Amino acid sequence: PMAFLYLREIANFIVLYQVYSTSDFDVFVLSTDNGLWAAGYNQYGELGTGNTTALKAFTQVLSGVQSITTSGSNIFALKTDSSLWATGQNAEGEMGTGNTTEVTAWKQVLTGVQNVILNSYDSYVIKTDNSLWATGLNKYGEQGNGTATQVNTWSQVLTGVQNLAVSSGLSSTGYTEYNSFAIKTDGSLWETGGNVYSSLGDGTSSQVNTWKNTASGTGSSSSSGSSSTSSTSASSTSSTSSTS
Repeated sequence: PMAFLYLREIANFIVLYQVYSTSDFDVFVLSTDNGLWAAGYNQYGELGTGNTTALKAFTQVLSGVQSITTSGSNIFALKTDSSLWATGQNAEGEMGTGNTTEVTAWKQVLTGVQNVILNSYDSYVIKTDNSLWATGLNKYGEQGNGTATQVNTWSQVLTGVQNLAVSSGLSSTGYTEYNSFAIKTDGSLWETGGNVYSSLGDGTSSQVNTWKNTASGTGSSSSSGSSSTSSTSASSTSSTSSTS
């Protein structure tokens, strides 16, 4: 409540478009000029200010932003030039920087991106050429690269993808599994992941580490989604230059 009260107070000098609050006591604001503003706890440097000091007043942290996607303390900003920038904890290599080192200042991690999809510990992007790229935990083969080994660098895992949904969850027996579902531009459905409860619908309950075609001609969907992420978008009718 206090955060939204404060937003009303600053509205006289910044036109607000969207407000997003993460699970880690941070608040991000996208303005109609594509500026990204932030305030909050900043425990892992997720505000991208270059440190882990709390921000008690809203501060612009990035420009030229069209949308943000978050998972825990990892924050991804998609700029209007299709470049992807990230900051935050990076504990499982979710930023694809080649390591698991905390990132406290906004860092460009990819180019040519049209969509960002996250689960708790994996990051996926669909590029403008419809290729699918992934990085992160991959404990249950959810990236479909043929292994169940952690990945710290972005790698292409599938082509011709128009839509991706990812799931992660804790069952009543305490088992966590991660599954990924991709619809290709030809309408075919491809899947990979833990599959312990037959969630992939492939007739088994065996883990799948490589993308598997389970249905053809299933139709298409206009947007990508994830059960564990949220994203907000700013109007692209007016934008600032894409500088960090």
